[in-house]
Formats: sequence, C-alpha cells, structure tokens
Amino acid sequence: MTTFQDIYKKIYTSWLGKNIGIRLGAPIESWTGPEVRKCYQPITDYLTDYSQFAADDDANGPLFFADVMKYHSIDDVTAQDMASNLLNVVPYEKGFFWWGGKGISTEHTAWLNLMNYIDAPLSGSCNQNSKAVSEQIGGQIFSDCWGYLALDKPEIAKDLAEKMSSVTHDLDGIEGGKFIAVCISLAWNIHDTRELIHTALQYLNQNSNYARLIQEMLDFHLQYPKDPARCLAYIEEKHSYDHYEGLCHILPNTAIMLYGMLYGKNNFDLTMQLIAEAGRDTDCNLGNVGSIIAMMVGLENIDEKWIKPMNDTLLCSSSIGSKNITTISKSAYYFATLACRIHNIPYPTETVSKHSTDFSLPYATNGFQIETTRYHACNLRVQDNKLKICLDDILSNQEFKVYKHSYYRPQDVYDCRYEPEFAAILEPNDIIHCQLDNPEHLPLEIAIYIKGYSGKIYHSNFTQDLNLEYQPTINDIPYLEYGLIIRSQNRIQRNYFAVNQFEIIKHPSYQIDFSTLAIEDWGYDIGLKQHYGISGIRIHRGSATIEEKRFLLDSHSEFNFSGPDVSIHHMSLEWMPQDNIHLHMCYQWHGCYDYQSVEIDHHNVYLTRNQNRKVARNRITCMNEMITSISIDYQKQAIYINSQKFKISLTLEPSCVAIINESDETIQLLSCRIEGK
Repeated sequence: MTTFQDIYKKIYTSWLGKNIGIRLGAPIESWTGPEVRKCYQPITDYLTDYSQFAADDDANGPLFFADVMKYHSIDDVTAQDMASNLLNVVPYEKGFFWWGGKGISTEHTAWLNLMNYIDAPLSGSCNQNSKAVSEQIGGQIFSDCWGYLALDKPEIAKDLAEKMSSVTHDLDGIEGGKFIAVCISLAWNIHDTRELIHTALQYLNQNSNYARLIQEMLDFHLQYPKDPARCLAYIEEKHSYDHYEGLCHILPNTAIMLYGMLYGKNNFDLTMQLIAEAGRDTDCNLGNVGSIIAMMVGLENIDEKWIKPMNDTLLCSSSIGSKNITTISKSAYYFATLACRIHNIPYPTETVSKHSTDFSLPYATNGFQIETTRYHACNLRVQDNKLKICLDDILSNQEFKVYKHSYYRPQDVYDCRYEPEFAAILEPNDIIHCQLDNPEHLPLEIAIYIKGYSGKIYHSNFTQDLNLEYQPTINDIPYLEYGLIIRSQNRIQRNYFAVNQFEIIKHPSYQIDFSTLAIEDWGYDIGLKQHYGISGIRIHRGSATIEEKRFLLDSHSEFNFSGPDVSIHHMSLEWMPQDNIHLHMCYQWHGCYDYQSVEIDHHNVYLTRNQNRKVARNRITCMNEMITSISIDYQKQAIYINSQKFKISLTLEPSCVAIINESDETIQLLSCRIEGK
C-alpha cells in the first residue's frame, strides 16, 4: 500500500517542478521564440535572480482551487462547488488572476458571470463567452492539483480537471485541463514522455482540436525523432498565435509543451531548456511541464540549482492574507493530506492552531534563512529530519540569525505582478517553541527572537537549553520575521548543530490601532497599474488608505487578517461616529462569501451568516443612538453594542477575521481587538 510519506514526496517533487518552471519562465513571458533565443540561448539556469519570487497566477490556481476537496468527495463534488470555492478564494478584481476585462481575460469574464449568478459550467461556456475567450490557456495552467489529488488514478484526474476547467473554460480549454491532470497522474508510474503523451491522449475527446494536435505532434516526432529544430520551426510556422483567436490561445502553447516533452529525452534540464527557448507563455508552459516531468523523473533527477534559490518559499495572492505566505513543502503536505483523505489512505493528523515544521524531505528548509558575513560563515542543510546549521567558521563572541519571514513588505519581494498582500503568520501572544540538537556540545547561547515592523528586535533570554520557548507580547505589528539568535562563546569551525522542531502555537491577543499602520507601495501590477496596500492586512475588495493618521476604509471595501486557524473568543471594533453606517465585523471569515458577522445596518444590529452568497440575518436589536462600537465575547455568549450587553448564541470555529464596509461612504476605523486560541 502506498504510504502518506511516499505520496507526500512525489507531490512535493511535482510541485517543485511546477514552481521551478514558473520561476524560469516568468522573465520571458510573452516573448517570441526568436526574441528569447537572440538574447538568452542556451538557457541552462534561471535568467533572473528574483531573490524572493512574488506571487504568480500559475501557483495560485492549483493551491487554492484544491480547497474545495476539504468539504467534498470525488463522487459528490460539482463544477458549481468548485465555482463557489473560486469566489471565496479569489479577491474582488485584484490579484490571483490577470484581470484584463470582460471578453478579453477568460478568468475575469467567468468571474463576472459567476458574480452575476451565471452558474458553472455555463459560466465558462463557449455559448456564454465566445470560442475565443473559452479556449485560452487558463484551462490547463491551473489543473496540476487534480493530478496530485488523483494520485495514480487518471480517470479521477480527468473528471476533477474537467469540472474545474468548465468553471472558466470550454472546448479545447477543458481538454487542456484534462490533459495536464491526466499526465501528472500517469507520471506516477510511466517514465517515458512519448508513452505518457500517447496514453494521456486516450482520456481526451478524440474529435477535439486538442487531441488532433497531440496526434499531429506525435506523428511529427515519429518522423523526425532527432530533429528538434525542425519541429520548432514547424510549430512557429503552422501553430503561431496568428492562427488562433484571442490573446493567449491554448493550442500554440500546447504545441510547444509537447515539443519540449517529446524532444527532451526524459531529461528535466533539456526539456525545460527547449520549452524556455521556444517563447510564448513561458511561465505557464514550463510550469505545467515542470510538474509533469518532475513527477516522472523523481527528485533525485532534478539538479539542485533549480531548487535551492526558491528556499522552499511560496508566496501567493489569494483573498486570504494569512494563507498567502507558505512553503512549497507545506503546500505539498496539504495536497498529500487532501489526496489521502479522499482516497481513504491513513495520514497524520495535525493539531489545529499549531504551525509545525517538517524537515523530512530534501531541500524542505521551511523558508528558514541564515545570516552570513566574513565573521560567521555558515550554511543551512536539511538532513536526517533536521535543519542542520553548518558552522564553517564562527569567530568568538559573534551573533547571527537563523530566521524566516512572518510577513513580507514590498521591499522584501521582487515585484507585485499579481498584487500580493499578506497578514502576518506570527501575532502578539502566539507561543514560539523550538527544540534543538547540539550533539557536539558546542559553546553556544541561543535565544528566540522576533523583528517588529519598526525593525526593532525583541528576544527571549539567551540560554544553552535545547528546548526554548518565547511568547512575544509587544505590539510592534505586523511582525516581520522570527527565528533564533545564535551567540558563540568561542571560535567554532567545521561543526554543526540542528533544529529538530520549530512551531508556533496560535494564541493571538492584541489590539490594532489602525492609525499606526503604514501605507505600502507595491509598485505596478501586471497591467502596469499602481498598487498600494496597508501593513498587516489583506484588502480583498476595494481600497483603504491612511490620511493624517486616520484609517479610511472606502465604501464597498473589505479586508481580513489573522487566522485561518484561530478560534476568536473575543473581538471588538470601534469607529468614528457617522450616519448611514453599514458594516460587518466578521468574527469568523473563511473567504469572500463564507463568513459570520455582527452586522450594523444604520441603527439595526444583526448576527449574519453568509454562505456562498446565501445570507441569513438574525436581528439582535435596534438602537436609538448612533452606534460606534461592537464586541463579542464567546465566554459570556454576549454581544456588546456601545457597551450595552445582549445575550446571543456563538459557536467557535477556526478562521480569519475581517471588516466589511457595505455602506456608500468611507468609514474611519479606530481600533480592533482580537483574542483567540
């Protein structure tokens, strides 16, 4: 029987391949093949030193679309279930996708259909959106996750991908989604690309243009098996963009993917080189094929030059700020648990509200980094289920840090093409616990630390103990990073110590003074529009700003923070008095259209439940005075309106929190307090 660890490693490898391809292709996205080859041939490594690569739609889709399987089985999940999940995890016309306009961007068009209650699969259909829109490339670039969740069962991969692709696409757009998912599923056991492609073809509609293109490429390769240049010239002549409708049709890009797979000789490096040098939608093509080939060849056949620059870090731009900072290994672990759940395979259970590291797979640094200078030369390596801190040469009385980000500012990432915004992983009063291993009894003193938004460092007492704990309470938020400060008492050379476990136990308790937050200039998005955010919160709809120390939430705007694995026991919100107030304090917020809130609508107060845009309101009271504050207290099962107490019934459920301004006017928010476990 396949074990969880086997599944985890294979999905991790394939997901690594996906993210390698995205990172390699991003700098030359939309370049023609001749332009790429003129500047960069041969491509044998990353073209741009991204340092910290920012969010990309090709990774957003697979990671967040898979969420629907938390609540459904393979048999009962529908295209509309997947559409409802999409509306929850995709922000309101910002981030995640390319928002190019109705009738231009396929995903934008389908999203508008869904918002206007045109359900899936009509939302993505050719009849609704036109053939040109429905056959763009997005049908396949987001479908890797269905290959992961299906494991080695391609029929399941096909069915899941077909349902999800139909939410936004049709015709060849759906066939592309099926092809990618089936290829990944088949690659669990098939180790030759030609056989893989030929077998995957059998799962497609044989009368589709997509299937005919696959057969055409198989035939060409059979006739000219050793002439990749001839094949590429053939594709650039017969399958150029000008032969197809729309801005980024699926078929010319699929032709390039097939070319790379067929002539890549089952070799990861060569396959990626061929596809990169062919141009067009390079991050999409390389991402999909990277996922397929990595699954096929295994982790041991991927050069670490592709893996190490990513440092196991993955940034996203979903609607949920605290889920937009993750790691490749953690997200692969998530895919693996979903796969095991829907296939009834035993898998480890995790404690809710605990963020634990897992160093069981190669290169899975969990995003930790290390400071190095001429006075302390050291390196990180994952080995034997530990994060080894290799001390090449540490002079006496030196301090250095091993750390990871809790939050990212604009200056911490390369760009903001897909409008990333984050909520901090670590919050005041969370508990940080670390277990170390010092087998050589090195003369080290170690403390756990955090860096506040001001840049100031706060830390626990230095100790030689191997079990450390720290509960930061300082309100210098959002916390930028956390980790270890290591202090050497004597010179240390050619030795190591290790981190066995590093975990955060979520226990947030703090107050946000909104006027102290900072405006963050993220630069230009993919459409060259200037993008601004506010420190520590994810604005998933509309906008907010700070003027003269006043935090202003625009009309019909929303933001979230904290969670999503914290049960809120207490939450309170204050704002400046004004007429015509209409806002929600969401004490449970799972997504854009899945939340529970205290709703203030003029003088009326409601407990409101929104689930997939089906809204139920239970009126608590009507106040004669202007309302300026609300709070809930789970322990007392009470709500307080302007300090006046009302008994209610509250249930606890792990989630984020959010504030929604439904009024037609800007609201000045003053402060918000949360306490959770």
